[in-house]
Amino acid sequence: MKNLKRLSIVAAILSIFLGIAYLNVKDMQKLLIDRFVEQTNLAIANEIGIKKSTTLALAITTSDDEAIGHFFLGGPPPDLAKLTRSLRRYTIYKNIHFALIDPQGTIRYATYKIYYYTRCKKLPDHKRSYKTDIVLDCYGIHFGALVPVRQDGHLAGYLEAFSQFNSIVKDLKRFDIDAVVLLDRRYNDYAKKLQRSIGGYKIVNYNTPKPLLQRLSHLHLPSLLADSHPLISGGYIFYRYPIEDLEGEVLGWVVYAKEQNAILADFVNSAILYRIIFMALLFAVALYAIFKILERQKSRELRRQYEYFANILEKLDEIVIINDGMVMKYANRAFFKYFDDYRSLEEFLWEHMCICDF
Repeated sequence: MKNLKRLSIVAAILSIFLGIAYLNVKDMQKLLIDRFVEQTNLAIANEIGIKKSTTLALAITTSDDEAIGHFFLGGPPPDLAKLTRSLRRYTIYKNIHFALIDPQGTIRYATYKIYYYTRCKKLPDHKRSYKTDIVLDCYGIHFGALVPVRQDGHLAGYLEAFSQFNSIVKDLKRFDIDAVVLLDRRYNDYAKKLQRSIGGYKIVNYNTPKPLLQRLSHLHLPSLLADSHPLISGGYIFYRYPIEDLEGEVLGWVVYAKEQNAILADFVNSAILYRIIFMALLFAVALYAIFKILERQKSRELRRQYEYFANILEKLDEIVIINDGMVMKYANRAFFKYFDDYRSLEEFLWEHMCICDF
């Protein structure tokens, strides 16, 4: 019964500690995952902001070409395709395209092949100047910057510059984050030139990692896109970032994933190390306390046993002595009745090493 009681105490202490450790580990994991999602969403938002700004800057700079103004007056088209090739070759802007649009919204020239479908292009609002937004057309969604072109103070037309989401996916890959840009299913009819899709969502970018598509094929994408919490599946963390236009309409999603263990490794900082050290110290203190409790209980048990047997020996009329083979360790009351010159074993041993002296 006593051993069982000891084991119960040890089990209770260990259970409490393991419960606290488990809650702390789960809390740390959630904290790190939330931090990963927050930082990744912030990085995507910054990338989108930079993309919009640079696309608008390219459009404004390109619109100053006099050949563009002459084109709207009936002149030959400018060689914007050469500019696109130069940007692809000498800069980080690999997929920049341009279009020249008349005041009525008709595309008059473009560096890409123009496709005309019913409801293919969702034309932007031309009333505002120097507008940069997320544009939806036959090729899906991309960054579009619209700049007015004026001749002699009159509106001659618009120059529209386009850039893609591929660079954002590429930049995320530098942090071991796989990503894909999906068009919202409501606009599948617009993006007639997009051929690839997954789970009913058309894929906008061309550099999507195949392992990510394989993992996403086993998930229910509508639930992933609708849920405000990250999804953990197969050792990976999945989440999404909504792509909105200036009116706040969600046109698509950046869906990204990263291995859970890699996330935990990325965010292990000094604060977390201190927390781990604290938990280790707490565990050591708990073990020390358990050992001290067991040692104290064992000492009490031995003392009770000693007192029990000593009480029996003290009541005997026969002389009883105990030694370790060299020195006497105990003598009962009958011994001191016979050797009445001594009141304790210490006094006896002060003059004699052994009873054999007698």
